[in-house]
Amino acid sequence: MLREFYIKNKFKLILISTLIFNSSYLPTSLATENKPEVKSEYLVNSGDTLFIEFKGINLFSNNYLVSNEGLINLPEINKFNVSGKTIGEIEKEIKIAFQDYLISPDIAVSIRGYRPVKFYLGGEVRVPGLYQLPYKISYNIAPTVVGIEQNAKETPNIQALTPPRLFDAIKEGSGFTKNADLSRVQIIRNNSISKGGGKIKGTVNILNLIKSGDQSSNIVIQDGDSIFVKRSENVIKEQLLSITRSNLSPSKITIFVNGNVSNRGMISMKQGSRVSDAIAAAGGKLDNSGKVEFIRFNKDGIDQRKLFDFDFRNKRQANNPLLQEGDIINVRLNLLGKTTVITRDVVKPFLSSYGLYSIFRDL
Repeated sequence: MLREFYIKNKFKLILISTLIFNSSYLPTSLATENKPEVKSEYLVNSGDTLFIEFKGINLFSNNYLVSNEGLINLPEINKFNVSGKTIGEIEKEIKIAFQDYLISPDIAVSIRGYRPVKFYLGGEVRVPGLYQLPYKISYNIAPTVVGIEQNAKETPNIQALTPPRLFDAIKEGSGFTKNADLSRVQIIRNNSISKGGGKIKGTVNILNLIKSGDQSSNIVIQDGDSIFVKRSENVIKEQLLSITRSNLSPSKITIFVNGNVSNRGMISMKQGSRVSDAIAAAGGKLDNSGKVEFIRFNKDGIDQRKLFDFDFRNKRQANNPLLQEGDIINVRLNLLGKTTVITRDVVKPFLSSYGLYSIFRDL
């Protein structure tokens, strides 16, 4: 009896442990955080165009534009709400609505035109905010026979509508902070009514796409999505280099060069440029230059402030960082340069005086 009791309780313990540690037993609301993508159907809304085919009744078959209120105007029924519904849900409801007018209504619904995708981009990006991306139209140029002489005329035919994807969306943020973790990009999305409504979320590793070309992580984004680039407490240098070498960051950045250089002010530089490149673009250091001051800002204020001796002969030195949007470089004067400037500023108003000029000449 004791042996049987021991075996039964040991089995229960193993079963409970399995349920706790196996993520597949977690409820959807908790488990979605670790899913590679957010799976959901397209939700129709204002700006979409639906093609509704009433099979056997060509008079009713037509394109129907969804109004600002999320309505379409159907024959016999008039205003019909399609806002926030999937194609399957709309098709089912229209069939029910037409049962009073048609015998065994056979109706098919499809999307003919897509509205632009509005989404929020936040987290560790340079410019968080609300953005909008359109569906891209692919054209197939096909020759069409025209007139008696059968002259070929090229007319563009729409081949496909391509939705924006995650890579396109996060490019809108104009780059990333040094703490961005692209292995954990969170997507929050509206869920369909038939699947419970509310919000669903998932985490995507977009770094796989940058490093190995894994297209499965480049998911389609949908209208109303919220995208957050998570923060890493440690700077991931390998990741920053991967981002800089890719076209995920802007091809051009704007930085500011001040101090003892030929051309002070705002300069546009290629992504991946360093402090030495910026100083060279500003005309190089002038005589009597001293240390170089480097300032970088983040969302909360000054993030980095360095003062270092700069040597153009060693461009890969630690004191030659990669530049980011908005960086400031100030080339200071050395002691002799400072003295010269002070003397020039003091003497200049009095140079017409021969006596003062003689004093400085004799020194």
